[in-house]
Amino acid sequence: MNARNLVLSPHRQRSLMMQLFMLMALLVVAATAHSQEVTVLAGKTLTTGQPSTYAFGVEYLEQLTDHWDYSFRYDNDGHFNNHHRDGLALDGWWRQNVLTPNLFFQVGAGPYFYADTVESIDHDVHGVAADLDAALIYQTPWNLAVQLRFDDKEAFGHSLTTRQLELGFTYKLNETQSSLDRDWRSPFNGPTGEPRDSWSVLGGRTVVNIRTNGRAIGEEFEWRHELSSWVDVTVGAINEGKSDAAQRIGLAPELWLKREFYNGRLSMGVGTGVYAGHERLDVPNESPVNGAFVSGIVSATVSYRLFDHLSAQAIWHRPVTGNNSDSDMWFFGLKTDKPLFWQ
Repeated sequence: MNARNLVLSPHRQRSLMMQLFMLMALLVVAATAHSQEVTVLAGKTLTTGQPSTYAFGVEYLEQLTDHWDYSFRYDNDGHFNNHHRDGLALDGWWRQNVLTPNLFFQVGAGPYFYADTVESIDHDVHGVAADLDAALIYQTPWNLAVQLRFDDKEAFGHSLTTRQLELGFTYKLNETQSSLDRDWRSPFNGPTGEPRDSWSVLGGRTVVNIRTNGRAIGEEFEWRHELSSWVDVTVGAINEGKSDAAQRIGLAPELWLKREFYNGRLSMGVGTGVYAGHERLDVPNESPVNGAFVSGIVSATVSYRLFDHLSAQAIWHRPVTGNNSDSDMWFFGLKTDKPLFWQ
């Protein structure tokens, strides 16, 4: 057993504190949210001295008042020479109607927690950048909106300061039937109306974010329990598969904030927790590892109920490590809340 991997280094402690901060901030504001939106963004990323590259992101936004919102966003900043960066942004927003009832101007700011694979030093660099945003949004007569967004990420150290110009499409979800309004005794709960348990079997692609071949096929078995209509706890048994660079298997207990829409058929959530188990690693600038590990993990999930007790589910996991073995896991599968151990 590699004992050094069982000790939380200052870097890992900061990573876990970052995850806890993100989740607690979401939990504090969630109870007062008015409506919810999902936005898909795509465009160009610019930085000094390099050609432009692609950019894309997915954002979940909740309105707190008529003028104030908050959002949780995944951004991929593209692939520059020597830098492959993505991350999670937690932003507060102010919006104001301009000119016509359907046109809005919006400005936002917040922290951007990034992971940047820097090839010149063969390291996964983690850090926090300042995320500054401005958007012009046109709301159609339906639940759809179109926006033009400018994003400025002010980074320090080994990472890049970037500017992005993106086109976004927004869908406003059915807030009147969100999870905060759900009756515990709906047909999608247990037979006595108590918070439900569910089990998922998933599989898909895993990628260790290094220059060598880190791709593999992995799988996960997940148990999920509702603490309330908008908070879950899970334990996932994860096998990341075997690649040239890594082989990792472990357990990931996580705490989740979720929302349900359309009478519980659509569910979305973000989670964070601890990922621990056994790993074999052969990555640049690190001694070969074959032993136990502990790291932080951040995750997102979406599921859609197909039948009374069966849903299709997708999960994204990102372990946040301190030994250049950050990975992405994209799993797809089925979830059931039909009792397995009682009738």
